[in-house]
Formats: sequence, structure tokens, C-alpha cells
Amino acid sequence: MITEIYKFNRQVLGRAETQMVLPLDLPEHEWLVAALKEEVQEFEDSKTPAEEVDALIDLCYFAIGGLSRLGLSEQQAWECFDAVHNANMTKKIGVKVTRPNDGSVDDAVKDETFKDPVEKIKEIISG
Repeated sequence: MITEIYKFNRQVLGRAETQMVLPLDLPEHEWLVAALKEEVQEFEDSKTPAEEVDALIDLCYFAIGGLSRLGLSEQQAWECFDAVHNANMTKKIGVKVTRPNDGSVDDAVKDETFKDPVEKIKEIISG
């Protein structure tokens, strides 16, 4: 999915890869927040599985496109994904008290073995 979305960003939006990862400027940050919220709203408003799928994939497009906008190369995006994925794979099934959940929905929670991927991400994006 990352490869296809980076291709979309290059071919449709004309985004060239940069050599530096930088925070988004305020207008682009606000635009991305609004786009992500719009897709969450579409998911909330969905009435069919097809509408749910469409909204969730569109969220992926905006989220991964955001990585491109930040200046991550496709390779860095993959490496960051792996860092987060590997950290998430150490989580255990449970209930996260900060989410609305009566225990009827499976969730993944951090335990004592969880290692936050932020430091690894810092290494990846700093070059």
C-alpha cells in the first residue's frame, strides 16, 4: 500500500521526494488535519461495508501521503512502518481504559515488554 500511495503522490500530485524530513508548515498541517477528519467523518457516517472500506482506505491515502508531505522517502516510510509494526506486535489483547469499550471489542494494549518506536523512527528519519 505504501508503494502505491507514494506512486499516487508522485504521479497525480507531482510530489518529488526531498532529501530532508521537516514538519509541515501550518497551512499544510491544517489541510492534512482537515482531510483526515473528513475521512473519519465519512467512516462515522457510513452505512454499508463498502462505504466503511472506502473511508478507511482513503484514511490510509491521507496518512501515508502525509509521510510523503513530511519528506520521508518511500524507503523511510517502510522502515518507520516496520518499527511501529514490530512494537505493536509486542502488545497483548486487552482493554485500554482510555477508549470507549465495555470489553466486547478486541483491543491491543501495551505491557511491560512494549518498546516505544519513537527513538527508532528518529534514527530512520534523521538519515
